[in-house]
Amino acid sequence: MEKKITGRFFIVGCPRSGTTLLQSLLAAHPQIASYPETHFFWYVAKDRWRKHLGIASPDVKRRLYQFLSDIGHTEMKDFVSKYGLFIWQYTNAFVRILDTLTINQGKEIWVEKTPIHLHFIEMIEKYVKGAKFIHMLRKGEDVVASLYEVTQKYPKEWGGQRTIEKCVNRWNRDIKITQYYSNKKNHSLVRYEELVKNPEDVLRRTCEFIGVEFTQNMITQHSIVAEKVILDNQEWIKSAKREIHNANGKKFRKLFNQKQQAWIINHLEKII
Repeated sequence: MEKKITGRFFIVGCPRSGTTLLQSLLAAHPQIASYPETHFFWYVAKDRWRKHLGIASPDVKRRLYQFLSDIGHTEMKDFVSKYGLFIWQYTNAFVRILDTLTINQGKEIWVEKTPIHLHFIEMIEKYVKGAKFIHMLRKGEDVVASLYEVTQKYPKEWGGQRTIEKCVNRWNRDIKITQYYSNKKNHSLVRYEELVKNPEDVLRRTCEFIGVEFTQNMITQHSIVAEKVILDNQEWIKSAKREIHNANGKKFRKLFNQKQQAWIINHLEKII
């Protein structure tokens, strides 16, 4: 009997919140497939007026082709309409691609991880049938420190260096979105601090949300699976390949002086 897709999940959250770690843990499950970040919906809706009219950005086809090239499946370009214009056409192609890749692996659930898709939840819910979301939440101080550091090291890849204030504003904006959706039935919340402290407990709850049984492979094999979901040029997320460890607070204290630390803490939204 041919397998059918039983779950489509999106891991979202503020960048540098541990989304890649969670993705690699889930992707180590025998029923779950996952792939490198697609950034698909960001490309689809880059232009607000096009989004309002249901017309896709002209960049979306190029992005889909690049994704297929990154994962070594350029033969699936035929899934993408040559003369596509509307968002629904490209979204159908996107879903078909992930569905097909997953079924070809003998699996029935896929997990897509692109943190910025947090800002496109309404669109995803509209165009992806049965979409569910797993929000990754991490302490603001640690996210700000990591976001600040990565944009200093990789400004080209991250759209320029960001000030401390911009990093704080990004976390505050994103956390408000997560809090808005936190009690909705097709959304689940994972706290980074809990995940690194008690990975099995957190994964059991997340598996229950997904609809699968927890397996120890998720913990023991996640670093191997991470190789498949992290591209060679994504140096900033390769720490997910290491064993689970808790580095909370270290980078925050290392990067910022006491005055900066106090300012950051004072300006961060409070987590509920």
